[in-house]
Amino acid sequence: MLGKHGTGCLVTPAGKLSGKHADPLSVVVTKLLEGKPCETITFDNGKEFARHQEIGNALGTKVYFSHPNSPWERGTKENTNGLLRQFFSKGKSMTQVSQKRDYLTPKAR
Repeated sequence: MLGKHGTGCLVTPAGKLSGKHADPLSVVVTKLLEGKPCETITFDNGKEFARHQEIGNALGTKVYFSHPNSPWERGTKENTNGLLRQFFSKGKSMTQVSQKRDYLTPKAR
């Protein structure tokens, strides 16, 4: 999920990245899923997933890629992004977002 242009992004399950780059994404995804029950992962087709084999090997899981413009093939990810939008609205700068758990409190309604 992208923040305001050039301010970073979130990878779901929620982890902060400085941008859409393969190296930090592979580290964050591996740390987030390590030790969790995970049989398969389905990624988008972006270049940030270039290290998909390393992620799969580190987690002992199969990695798949969804077809372009087929969000239903990534149902859990799309649902999680929808839930995260309650906390991080579109266009919000990610520069002040931290990885701390206590940051994740719903915005005032």
